[in-house]
Parts: sequence; structure tokens; C-alpha cells
Amino acid sequence: LFLIKHSRGQEAARLLADAVRLLPDSPDLRLAHAVALALANRDEEALKALAGTEARWPEWYRPYLIHGLILATTFRSEEAIRMLETTIALGAREPEAYQYLALAITHAHPEQLGRAETAILQAVALSAENSGVQFLAGKILLDEKKYPTAAQHLEAAVRLEPDSVPAHYLLVAAYRKLGQEDKCAAEAEVIARLSKTRLKPGVEPLPLQRLLFGVQAPATGGSGE
Repeated sequence: LFLIKHSRGQEAARLLADAVRLLPDSPDLRLAHAVALALANRDEEALKALAGTEARWPEWYRPYLIHGLILATTFRSEEAIRMLETTIALGAREPEAYQYLALAITHAHPEQLGRAETAILQAVALSAENSGVQFLAGKILLDEKKYPTAAQHLEAAVRLEPDSVPAHYLLVAAYRKLGQEDKCAAEAEVIARLSKTRLKPGVEPLPLQRLLFGVQAPATGGSGE
């Protein structure tokens, strides 16, 4: 777990593979092993490990959640949608379940923006102080031509992460649609300054470590509660 906290996935995966062999009935060890594999960019092995955990504890939503996040970020969007909807149906309340469901919907079904909006606004309700959630909400609402609300979410995104160039770009687009040219100019100056330093992504990296260390293993009887 120390190695996972420090993103040393390969070393953690080796140790956890030994641990799983010694304690094959430990759901938390199995989940940690899958996370370590994902952090080591061994996605197919991670997905296989997660599928085995899901089969063993079918009512425990955590493996489905991590499975869905990996699928969403590797552009296997239809599979991700099914997995994340299963996660939510099993009781997940993590904002990431809704955030990455919305992301997968935009990739697989760009014509279903209303469906993506429903998911991302649920993520906002659960985690309004998450810059990645606010960014994606703003992007989806901008695509839906809901410019005032899009601007509000993008303003929140840049407040939470002032160095996010993608968020500033989308905020310029929202302000332009709203006819607020002074604000457009101010944002353009921010972008010019930031572009001389470094770019930051608009959506945060996979929160696998946070999800793992918030894990609650299923009951011994396999109820998933």
C-alpha cells in the first residue's frame, strides 16, 4: 500500500500478487492488486483481476467502479457505460462514478448530451469542489448551448484550478456566446500567461488511490454491504 501511495505500481503489483496467492479470500487484497496493475499501465491484467473479483463478490460495487473508470479512460466507452451504470445500481455514491459515466456517454453517444448532463450534475452535487467535475459539467453544458450555466461551472473550475488552460479556453467560448467581450479579453490574457509556463489537463487523472484507500470490503458472507 505504501508503494501504491507513491505510484510505484510495478513493485506493488508484484508484492500484492504474492499476497493474493497467500490470502485468496481477501477482497481488499484483490482490489489493491488490480489497482496496482492499473497504475503500472497493465490495464488488461487489471481488468481481468477486477472481473474475477466481481464474480466472487457480485454485490460489491467497488470493483465495478474501478473497472468502469479504466474502461472510460481507455475509450471503451460502451463497456464503461454498462459497468458504471451497474456500479451506481449497486449503490455507489462516489462522484467519479457519475463523472466518468458522463465522459463515456459524450464519447459513445455525443447526441445524448441530456443524458450526460444528468450524470455530470449528479457528480457536481456530490463534489462541487472538484475542478475536473466542474470542467466536464461546463463542457457538456457548453455543447448543449446552455451558455450561462456553462459559464458558472467553468468559473468554478478555474477558481478551483487556476492553471487549467483548457478550462480558461472553454470559458472564453462561453463568454463569447454571452456577448461578454471584456471577460473574453481577460481570459485570453490569462491563457497567454499560462501558455508560457505549462499546460494542465481539464480532467483529473484517475483517482484510483483515493478510491482504494476509501475501500470498504464486503461482508464475509459476500453480501456486498
